[in-house]
Amino acid sequence: MLTVKAVQPKKEPTSNSGGANQDGEPLLPRGLAHDMINLEMESSLVGDPGRKHQAAAKPKSLLVIPVGIKNKEVVDKLVSKFHADDFTIMLFHYDGAVEQWGNMEWSERAVHMSAKGQTKWWFAKRFLQLDVVAEYNYIFVWDKDIEVDAFDPVQYLDVVRSTSRELTFDVPPFVLV
Repeated sequence: MLTVKAVQPKKEPTSNSGGANQDGEPLLPRGLAHDMINLEMESSLVGDPGRKHQAAAKPKSLLVIPVGIKNKEVVDKLVSKFHADDFTIMLFHYDGAVEQWGNMEWSERAVHMSAKGQTKWWFAKRFLQLDVVAEYNYIFVWDKDIEVDAFDPVQYLDVVRSTSRELTFDVPPFVLV
């Protein structure tokens, strides 16, 4: 489980805001910083170091849900519709209750962001930056109270793809539900 908590930054004086030392050399070693990132977990960091990381055969989409522990059952039902082969799951915990989600079957593969009392747009503005979302085909920002009984996200995306072949996007389209 990847968990990120928002904290108030400490104000520290910085003499260098450009990401390089005084000689113009980067502060981070080559290969550590990238122009684009994704939210996929590296296998060497989450368990078996002997297992090589396998690139996804097809690009995934991202499901983002603002959640509170009171809606755990509804969110579980929703996430179970979005299969791991096709979707990365990101939860915005606005109540700070992250550990209580650990018993969900899918919780280990989800990215958990936590900041008490914040709105989904506060989270989205900070964590859905272009360098993150550019790796995904589609981004679903889903409210936890929308019913999913008759919804199939893969079938939905098939319809979207077949009806919007002439459209091109510089960034992945957001599906706000």
